Amino acid sequence: MKFGNKFDVLLEKVISLKYKYLIIIDYLEDPTVKENDIIEICKKYNLTILCQSYFTNQKPQAWHDFIGIHNFGYLIKRL
Repeated sequence: MKFGNKFDVLLEKVISLKYKYLIIIDYLEDPTVKENDIIEICKKYNLTILCQSYFTNQKPQAWHDFIGIHNFGYLIKRL
């Protein structure tokens, strides 16, 4: 299945999959990822965010347009 390469397109496709629980983890530093979009799409689809977490990696990971040091994660439940 092709999701596309833009965050909003990927998020919409992932949210539409059949699941009971979903975990989303990404880098806070990623300029293409908008954490608020996750919250808004959960409201749109009546999903419950069970847990929201932030943590720092022991080793930064370098990408072509950013260096990832901090992660965020969401545990989401479909009602």
